[in-house]
Amino acid sequence: MTSGSDIACVDPLRVFGLFGYALPTVAVGAPFELGYASPEDASGAVLTPQPAAGAFVRSTPQGFSAELASTGFVVWQGSEVLDFTNVTARPLALLGFLDPSAVPMAMAQDAGPVRYQATAGVPATLIVLPEASDGTTLAGSMECAFASSDPERLWIAGQGIVAHLAPLADGTVTVTATCMGIRAQVEVDITAAGAPPDAGEPTDGPGDDTSEDAGVDGGEAPDSDGLADGEGG
Repeated sequence: MTSGSDIACVDPLRVFGLFGYALPTVAVGAPFELGYASPEDASGAVLTPQPAAGAFVRSTPQGFSAELASTGFVVWQGSEVLDFTNVTARPLALLGFLDPSAVPMAMAQDAGPVRYQATAGVPATLIVLPEASDGTTLAGSMECAFASSDPERLWIAGQGIVAHLAPLADGTVTVTATCMGIRAQVEVDITAAGAPPDAGEPTDGPGDDTSEDAGVDGGEAPDSDGLADGEGG
């Protein structure tokens, strides 16, 4: 991002606190939106960033789509340049996962097994993190397809990079995400709501005394005849 630029990227991952105020690297081919700090000038004219080299940027209903590693954008006011910046684009290579309910948010990259915990009957959300080959998180809007290995245990509804999970029954389910031809999986361990703890030693109920506690004032427990040892008839 050009130092001092007031051009910002409007991206879904900003909702989850990623990228901060910096202009993020976008995924090649993934639409993105740019905004300007002052959307109108004094006369009311709309000020929006435009590509400096339009031949290398596609315009889509979801925004611009960069095909080059670096693309310049300019904010014009008539013939005057008010601001400019460069957008860096890199190919999508990996998919990570983000659990927005964790504090701090749990991010899982491509290394090692990936697992998440869920409770039957409690809705959950899983976010796909588009990444470059070195693990850099990439911005840009993309439609991802989500699949559950066991829909009777875990039902999924996807919207963009967001998967809305409906855990239905306990068990382990594999969730598969496919975005722009890249595929990744995550294991979801579902526990039953209000599942009782492991059975241990039985506990005495209120007022229940064992034979060791049955004697009076610490004395010995009565024999079968109802008398304590040493007592006569």
